Amino acid sequence: MVGLLIGVSATAVYASAAESRVYNFGPIGGYSYYNQATVEKTGDNVYYTAEIGSQNSGKIPVGYMSAGPRLFKGDALCKASEMTYNSSATASMRVGTYGNCGSGIYNSRGATEVFDSSGYRTYLTNVAPNINF
Repeated sequence: MVGLLIGVSATAVYASAAESRVYNFGPIGGYSYYNQATVEKTGDNVYYTAEIGSQNSGKIPVGYMSAGPRLFKGDALCKASEMTYNSSATASMRVGTYGNCGSGIYNSRGATEVFDSSGYRTYLTNVAPNINF
């Protein structure tokens, strides 16, 4: 009797850069928005962004929208940047920064805010897929 043993190992393969699906929302205060997050391995660091903008490319008034990139290692929040508001009327803005919490699997989910007559409302981006750092 001859036995045959075949070993198969599964190893996850991750891209060095990833972006979330675009999330559309609104209208809020008369404007319809989108947001999106990205994450990218850049040598000895991780670059992550949050973007927000007008769905129809029209300019959004000063202070009506903000973005704050957030970096996750696995499911745990690793780094979070303060919210940055649009300082001029613009159709979109992207806020990005560098950081990491040691080697591992990272993703990004940004926070965005939009203004209406009651104040600011927060809308999170979809999660940018994992990268290996």
